[in-house]
Amino acid sequence: MTEQPPPPIHPLAALAALAGGGLAVSWASPPTGVPALSLVMWAPAIVVLGRLTGWRAFLGGWLLGACMQAGLFPWLVPTIVRFSTIPLAGAIGVLVLYSLLFGLGWAVFGLGIKPLRETFGSWWPVPVAALGAAAEYLAPHLFPTPLGEIWTETPQLFLIVSLTGLAGATFLLLLVNCVLAQALERDPGTGRSAAVLAACLAVAAGWSQLHLGTIEEAEAGVEPVRVAVIQPHLLDEDRRRVRAESSTGVIGVITDLVRWAVDDDSEIQVVVLPEGALNRRPSHATNDRLTRLVEDREFEIWTGAQWRVGKGEDRKLLGGGWRIQADGTIDPPHQKNVLIPFGEYMPLADVFPALQAITGRSTTTAGDSLQLFETDWGRLMFVVCFEATRPRYLRQGRLAGADFLVNVTYEGWFGDTAQAGLHLRVAASQSALLGVPQIRAGATGISAIIDARGIASPRTVNFEPDVLVADVRLAPVPTPYVRLGDWFAGVVLLLSFGGLAWAGRKGQAGPRRPWIVVGVYLLTVPGAFHIDPHVPPLELVLWGAALLAAVIAARGRVA
Repeated sequence: MTEQPPPPIHPLAALAALAGGGLAVSWASPPTGVPALSLVMWAPAIVVLGRLTGWRAFLGGWLLGACMQAGLFPWLVPTIVRFSTIPLAGAIGVLVLYSLLFGLGWAVFGLGIKPLRETFGSWWPVPVAALGAAAEYLAPHLFPTPLGEIWTETPQLFLIVSLTGLAGATFLLLLVNCVLAQALERDPGTGRSAAVLAACLAVAAGWSQLHLGTIEEAEAGVEPVRVAVIQPHLLDEDRRRVRAESSTGVIGVITDLVRWAVDDDSEIQVVVLPEGALNRRPSHATNDRLTRLVEDREFEIWTGAQWRVGKGEDRKLLGGGWRIQADGTIDPPHQKNVLIPFGEYMPLADVFPALQAITGRSTTTAGDSLQLFETDWGRLMFVVCFEATRPRYLRQGRLAGADFLVNVTYEGWFGDTAQAGLHLRVAASQSALLGVPQIRAGATGISAIIDARGIASPRTVNFEPDVLVADVRLAPVPTPYVRLGDWFAGVVLLLSFGGLAWAGRKGQAGPRRPWIVVGVYLLTVPGAFHIDPHVPPLELVLWGAALLAAVIAARGRVA
């Protein structure tokens, strides 16, 4: 009996599945979304992409990725208008270009689904989920938001990332959707795929449970430190108003908040201040009230700051973190190493100086070394704003001996959008990856205490002044990810791109020209390494393997 072809999908239904699947990522993302939606959100899109070949598959995957980016980053529009010289129409254009650029990696996912289905038969959900995790890993990200991070607040599964890295969580999420897509198509091989999925989920749950036990044991073995996190909620315009109206300026407001906190609770041992809380070195005369308060009450301050060095043309703006000890000793600072492109520096401005006028802001000078601080509770690593989005960089700090993170950040430029919550989610996932607690101080929120499970609790409300006081157990735990890095990303990349290369050798990868575009895209990926210069050699090897696979796949039919 001849197998009947699947019924056709109406073009509008296909577009709705692809665009809706991309937008659904923001609807599923915590803390405001519904994470359970992630279990089904991409299944219809995977069904559609599995029936497309060539340019249609490429463009379908691109639409999926672009809509995901547009749904996650609408805050770019008001932020660009507010902090640059670009008008509203131009800002909308930037969002469209951003979505197209950073959604392009999912075009590889769309293009590869049908060849992998033909190569692996009814086992296709595994290599297709692997392809999605590999494409996400390879793609350059300005503001990374891996799919697997949607599960951050479910440590019973999410802690698999401490073994596999974030690629493991993305693989699992996509595997759930692939098996559901296979079931929607009534594929007789669904039972086998479901068994593989059940085994993967059992491994993730089992590992997560073991890791949870390790964390609980570590926390039981340390004494808590009483911490006050100051959230002054001072936007740029508030700072200008305070400077105009008050003789003590912004530092006076912050010092008053610190004084109120330590007066209200004499057990406070550490006060954490957000990024930019100090506008000069702690030793500057403008900060005398704060440093005297530290010496009088004998507590430590861990603070973000901006300060300038040099004179004339050599004058530089620096940002980072400072530690003021309880006796008033000021340690050498951590200078922020990973800057925000287009915010703290303009890429290629050294080649084209006119680009600097677009930001309308001073360029911050990046640091080139990692500074850890020896405290009574372990080795402290400052993580300043954008640095919290870079797991490879943070892993270097963990390998250097960091026991806990202090994330100081300013997020007023996100405005009243969901991005503050997304940034918190990204920061929390780093604690789960690295097995370290984290204290997070946001100038406008969201401030939080994050444990080694990646759970942010307690936390403050965004855009409200607050003082968060908590007893924090700064207990790090070892994770295989710290030792091994993104080994699982290498596994899924070799499996999926190896399958594509095999399909290419058999002439089953589809038309050639889309794969040539994929090859060109992969060639440009290293050009984005300046965004995250902390790229391990393994990533370069895997990038080369993916490029080779794309070249082999391009041996398919000419179209």
